[in-house]
Amino acid sequence: MKLHILILILITCLAANVPTLANTPTILQQEAKTNEVNISPKLLLRSAKSIYVESDSIYFESGTLENALRKNSKFEKLGFILTRDKTEADIIIEVQRVVFTPVFTFRAFDRKTQTIVATGKATSIVGLRLLRSASSSMASQFLNQALKAQK
Repeated sequence: MKLHILILILITCLAANVPTLANTPTILQQEAKTNEVNISPKLLLRSAKSIYVESDSIYFESGTLENALRKNSKFEKLGFILTRDKTEADIIIEVQRVVFTPVFTFRAFDRKTQTIVATGKATSIVGLRLLRSASSSMASQFLNQALKAQK
């Protein structure tokens, strides 16, 4: 009988020193904490590699901005690639036209977190040459913001 009591006391003492599962954070909880820390727009932009461009304006096609991005030397320097698969993109750039104005705006956001990482605008009066100018301006603005995030 005394042996049973000693074993019971020993088990109780050992159990008191072993961390319980209730106090141990799960992998999901640890990942959530990590994601909360790493949600900075600067960090998201720094880690992005693939970009998807979309436009909701009939006056501005996504290909216009894609071409402007590819022609800019900073695009290759930053290691970006363009994708036509929205689900594979790290960053989505949305181009919109401010109604009844020649102003186009863009916002770039992380696809997974929906965090906005870059914004800008350009003015273009109707005409193909001026639309190219607006797309070049937006491409430069986005890439400059991406370069700044690298520092």
